[in-house]
Amino acid sequence: MEMFIFRPEEYNRLYNCAAINVDDVPLEKRQHIPEAIITIFLCLLYYILYIPCIISIYKHLDLPVYRLIFFISITNCFILWMLGFLHGILSLFGAVFCSYSTLIYICGCVMSGIWITVSLAEVSLTINRCLAILAPNLEKRFFGGWRVSVWIVASLIYGTSWCLYVKPVLFNGIHFTWFFNPFIGYTEDYNSVIHIIWDMSVAVGIPSMYILFVVLFNIKVHAFGSTKSVSHKKKMMFIQVFIISMFNFMACSVYVYMMYTIPIEILVHFAQFCWFHIHAFPPVIYLILNKTIRDDAKRLVYGILSKYPRCRKVKRIFATSNMLYPVHTVSDS
Repeated sequence: MEMFIFRPEEYNRLYNCAAINVDDVPLEKRQHIPEAIITIFLCLLYYILYIPCIISIYKHLDLPVYRLIFFISITNCFILWMLGFLHGILSLFGAVFCSYSTLIYICGCVMSGIWITVSLAEVSLTINRCLAILAPNLEKRFFGGWRVSVWIVASLIYGTSWCLYVKPVLFNGIHFTWFFNPFIGYTEDYNSVIHIIWDMSVAVGIPSMYILFVVLFNIKVHAFGSTKSVSHKKKMMFIQVFIISMFNFMACSVYVYMMYTIPIEILVHFAQFCWFHIHAFPPVIYLILNKTIRDDAKRLVYGILSKYPRCRKVKRIFATSNMLYPVHTVSDS
């Protein structure tokens, strides 16, 4: 972004579209209509699911872990409209960088910054959870009170620096994804080493820390014994860890591979949907695996339905559900 604002000559040298004729690649080869429609629909659905989750998380900001989750959720919502709505619309139009160069460049800078911010915040969240299991006193020392805000601000500052100073990813309708090369499909002579290093670090680092989290959780359970409740939490935690780890690992790994060669189309689309779901899928995980958020969401929906007499049948379902699954405290989540 800094280059675009303060060094227009350098920007024009790297991103000048004068030698590119967009129509050299036929429109039908630049459009991915079914995938675009699916992406837009899923984006709308996930935004709806985020609403009760964020409302619930906001109620528990006295806990450091929920402050981190709240920050990650809000940040995900900022990037989701670009990975969902904008991505889908550009795909419907068959756009490439030179179709809307300014829009795509600015959004690419913002997306790169948010991706780095979320990645670093997820690392902080993983460290928080590991310390909470192995050394609760250290968790309070490093994340208690105002200290958790330091981790959040550090993520924001680092992500902002990427937004300003690192070359961004740019949309390419030919492959239905975002590349560092603005002219991919027309010329093939550019990649970003610093992005490759970061993505590879995320691909290996975050899953490794989540695996460590599972190991420490098992050590904790075996050391102090296990009840049915703990056993169920153990299974739910493993599923959550597995899903998040796989999305990060698969998306980052394929994106690093794509910097050197264009894989088959289905693999590129798979990587794009993995990246999309890194930011979009958390509310599904929260609603399935986190009883605090799930119960808050039930009460929110029940409260809305209670205002409409015609919804009595649905209200009874939620009322019965709340009886079957009573409200748990945050410490039980």
